[in-house]
Amino acid sequence: MAPRIITHGLSGLGPRNAQYLVNLALLLLSSRDRLANAKQSGVDFKLHFTVFEKQSQAGTGNAFQTNCDAAINTGITGLPAIRGLANIDPLFVNLANHAKNIATRLESATTEILSDLQKRNPAVAALLKKALRLDGTVDTSVACTTRGELGRLLFANTLSALDYVRKNMPELIIEIRYNHQVTGVDFTDPRKPRLLVSKEGEAPTSYEFDFVTLAHGTSLVSPVSIEVGAKAYSLTPNHDSLKEYLQSQGLLDVDGYILPGKSIALTGVSLGAYDYATLLLPFIRGFRLSDSSPGGFEFDPAIAGQYRGLLTLISRSLRGPSPPRLAPNQTWKGKVSLLSTEEMHALRLHRNSDWLSPSYELLRASVAASVGKLPNGVEIERTVSEHMQLYSAENDDFLVDGATISETALLRAGFVAFSTGSGLEADPALAEQSLVEKAPFTRAGRLGWPMFSSSGSEISLPTKMDTPDNAAFYKSWDQLHHFISASPVILQNAVASLFRHGVATHQSASFDQIGLALSSRKITLGGREFDALLAPKTISREADPVLASLEGKVKEIYEGVPEYGKGMYLQTIDGTPINVFEVGMGGWGRSIRNGDGRKHVVGEQWNDTNNYHAAGVFGTNHALLTLILSLATIITPNDSPLDIARAFYEATFPPLRDFRLEIRRFEGIWRNVQERLVFVKLCAELAAGDPVAFASSIEHASTADRRNTFMSGQELAFRIAYANEIEKVSDFDPPKFPPHFERRFTAYTTPQLEAILDGMFAVIEADN
Repeated sequence: MAPRIITHGLSGLGPRNAQYLVNLALLLLSSRDRLANAKQSGVDFKLHFTVFEKQSQAGTGNAFQTNCDAAINTGITGLPAIRGLANIDPLFVNLANHAKNIATRLESATTEILSDLQKRNPAVAALLKKALRLDGTVDTSVACTTRGELGRLLFANTLSALDYVRKNMPELIIEIRYNHQVTGVDFTDPRKPRLLVSKEGEAPTSYEFDFVTLAHGTSLVSPVSIEVGAKAYSLTPNHDSLKEYLQSQGLLDVDGYILPGKSIALTGVSLGAYDYATLLLPFIRGFRLSDSSPGGFEFDPAIAGQYRGLLTLISRSLRGPSPPRLAPNQTWKGKVSLLSTEEMHALRLHRNSDWLSPSYELLRASVAASVGKLPNGVEIERTVSEHMQLYSAENDDFLVDGATISETALLRAGFVAFSTGSGLEADPALAEQSLVEKAPFTRAGRLGWPMFSSSGSEISLPTKMDTPDNAAFYKSWDQLHHFISASPVILQNAVASLFRHGVATHQSASFDQIGLALSSRKITLGGREFDALLAPKTISREADPVLASLEGKVKEIYEGVPEYGKGMYLQTIDGTPINVFEVGMGGWGRSIRNGDGRKHVVGEQWNDTNNYHAAGVFGTNHALLTLILSLATIITPNDSPLDIARAFYEATFPPLRDFRLEIRRFEGIWRNVQERLVFVKLCAELAAGDPVAFASSIEHASTADRRNTFMSGQELAFRIAYANEIEKVSDFDPPKFPPHFERRFTAYTTPQLEAILDGMFAVIEADN
């Protein structure tokens, strides 16, 4: 009997779907023996993929356009976490090892690449030089190249992988249709979804599939009006196109340098703005690479004076610019830690609560005691220029003296830890191992992206969306994201140096205040005129046509916010599973403003769509889920394969009694953290402005006995205040299993998927 052809339609061939297809091929190759045995039981299938990509390139998406000269701000990922890679053709496996491949490219032509980068983006040249080891190899765990360089690698490797599949894997057929854009969906039959696809503006055509994956990335829009945008530079950050733009606006002299006295406005103070700011460096006289400078470059102060006020960064508020990545990871280097990984787990177990704001309070207190400040002196409100001054000083300490303890470094380490589900630990791996042993059901396999993506799932429920806790959480979450998406130190230092030399300044304004002068047609803002405007595009959930087309057709948590099933699939309005996975901006939820004027979010189910590292995890997990659903389609053809996968998953659940016993172990831990919060706040008050006194007092914060002993020596008023606040601590409210706990995690973890797959193969093999 001929194998069953299972068809898949994919929207987009950016980093997520490209890695998904490569990882699926790896998984099929590593599973060939088991699949051959399954075939003996009649489980025989082929997978046919039709991929619609609106661009003419594969694997790059918006972030990694091959002509992008801006830095990639992180390290590069290695091999995916797929079992049995050692048994697969190493030539094919190597295509999935981005870190190894980018290192090979950079090491094979280091001199030429550095020379080119010096002309196009000297800040990235400095990053690469910093990443070079003494033996000439490149440390790809840190930022070391441009997004375009990685994009060219992703493009080439994706094409090579597709070629390998075509020649060696008859069980996997992949057809790519470039310059095709998915514009809508049709779920009339949930088991046979349709994609509406338009080719280069033509009328859409309908295509039917067994399964669909929507991974077309993030939609970008101009931050300014159409009229202003026509005078602005908003292209992919590229040296040549920026030079052409600056020339067209009359900013360059005959040697290609910006003329003194000219002015440029730049929207934003985050990583997107840094992309454009660093591209300006080759056009500024006096800025050059330097092996003798710890920062990797020098700026002639005499020449810098000619460019005073050249660049004005514009942002809507006084919130600081992207900080430097002074802490590479979550390892805690502070002198004091007021929140362990075990305690963080207890905080996050508590139902429907703002776990982040109290964590932030304990982080600020830990930072304060470590750097000789009071908590209210940590991450105080500063102007952008004041932030740049702070960052510049911290950068110098880091680059010159190797300092690892600073306010910014500790804040970043703490926030990175919180985002992954950890606490403030000197040895995060050891702490995690200990926690998993204590809490296997609620913790194993969840560190990292599972915890990150589920961070706001409960606090953003419709029942919580209008609460002060929701607003407090997302205020803290914005701060967390601000620090974890920090800029490489050398790159941030380049931007900070522009402020230090007076070349750059900041203006607080809304982007819709930017206009055009009637007479000169120059960019205007607040009574000033600018010769040019750099306006990086921004992400817009509302600009996604496919997401908009889902409204009213699927089950929703809130208006315009789909409610996803386990595995990130869509559901009909009545809750029937649809064989469609949406991994874009739908899971971000929706930002709303209510009467308090604060930001609230409803319906967040994940938040990592535009993260390169998360794309690799998705690629592995979705490949596993695809194989699971393929087996389910053959085993029980009359049932929903999504329901079958869920049934196999539920078979792995622990007994309810065991789950409850595990949860109860954290009740006392949770209460201890709540009481510590009360103690730390009172210690800050008791310190009366003395950082030394504060640091001394919180040495007693760890346990109730130590806190009570300390408080017994204080004045009666403080003892009474402490006792009163302790009385207000609420009871621990843990999640019920499975409904409350499982709802937090929209996606399966890798170990869960492996267990489901093994269970399915076991059933098939038992019938053989």
